[in-house]
Amino acid sequence: MTELRGLLERLVRIFDASGVPFMVAGSFASTVHGLPRTTQDLDIVIDPPGLRELDALVAAIPPDHYYVDADAARDAFRRRSIFNIVDHASGWKVDLIVRKGRTVAFCEVKTRSTDAFGTGAEAVLPAKQRRIRRLASRWLAELTPASGRALVDVRFDVVCITAGDVDVIEDAF
Repeated sequence: MTELRGLLERLVRIFDASGVPFMVAGSFASTVHGLPRTTQDLDIVIDPPGLRELDALVAAIPPDHYYVDADAARDAFRRRSIFNIVDHASGWKVDLIVRKGRTVAFCEVKTRSTDAFGTGAEAVLPAKQRRIRRLASRWLAELTPASGRALVDVRFDVVCITAGDVDVIEDAF
């Protein structure tokens, strides 16, 4: 794991200098957080704003130390998929995963047998909305930039279940 950690540290310096947002994911991140997995690989989610920033990142990766295919990187950016970096010295392959537009939704679920006394959505009063926002804020505060705080979009939804019918209200508050 020491060799892999050294590779990660070198790549983090390159990513930090590039300004492209990133987060470490996969088995390496899981192991660091105390949940070891049987595979040992390095997955890094990146979020370049455009092709120019991606090209600058790829150009910053020294070709005498790493293999990276610029065309594969551009294709992955367009398809929002994966391309690789290979470390010449160790042979480690690093998966660079181009971030897809994913959102974390904080949901309040309300169940009713009827709407006779109001809908589930009407039961999510301003005080409850404030509590949910505080919870989201605390959760976001615990994310470090390296774990992807800058990559998280947040939405607040209400799910109303009335007599078995489900209604999802996205961006409810």
